[in-house]
Amino acid sequence: MQCAYSNCSADISYGNRQSCGKHKCSVAHCFQVAVQTDYPCLRHLCNEKGCWSAVTDTSKYCQYSPQETIFHECAAHNCITRRSTTVPTSNYCDAHRCSLAGCPFLAANGSRYCFSNSSSGFDHKCWFSSCTNRKHTIGAEPTLYCSEHKCHTYGCEAQTSYCAVFCPKHGCLAAGCTQERGNGSVFCSYHRCPRDKCPYEKQSRMQDCGKHPVEVSKQKYAVASGHSRPQVPHSSTYD
Repeated sequence: MQCAYSNCSADISYGNRQSCGKHKCSVAHCFQVAVQTDYPCLRHLCNEKGCWSAVTDTSKYCQYSPQETIFHECAAHNCITRRSTTVPTSNYCDAHRCSLAGCPFLAANGSRYCFSNSSSGFDHKCWFSSCTNRKHTIGAEPTLYCSEHKCHTYGCEAQTSYCAVFCPKHGCLAAGCTQERGNGSVFCSYHRCPRDKCPYEKQSRMQDCGKHPVEVSKQKYAVASGHSRPQVPHSSTYD
């Protein structure tokens, strides 16, 4: 039997082969006819137009390797999709690439954005452990957290408390309150004692914290104690 490669008369009468050793597919253990000498067969040829690189049995595009400077398959584990064409510098397909416009790096697991703990070394994902959102930006500068998990106090980039709007440093300490503390108090304007410079929380159904002495007039004190009664002026004439 003769080699099926064009104009080759080499004998291949042994084994289940279509080509001689010179014209076989460059992929190991494949004996299909190469498209050209030292190249793969049609089955193992990269699907990218103009690319002559070989692919594996389960791939459609040539894969990344330290020796290859050009490859077309997404570098994410077990992905056989073509690398991104919208961001040509990315090693990943658009499904595995960070969704931030122009970012070429791998998105973190379960998120659409890259993270500093991922192989990219970049971090566009919120640092809150279970959050998959993008970081909040102030102007052109990203913060560490998304708008949901970033403290809403102006200039603060700390993480909020659980189910809160502000971080522990800026949130009111009253139980169940989500408001911002203010005026030097650890409580918001509603929960803080209104007495000047008082640090305590205003008590429910009271006007203040309950730690201040009650101010009463001398006359009210006298009436309350029973020592005297308010004097009613006497008239010198009778009706």
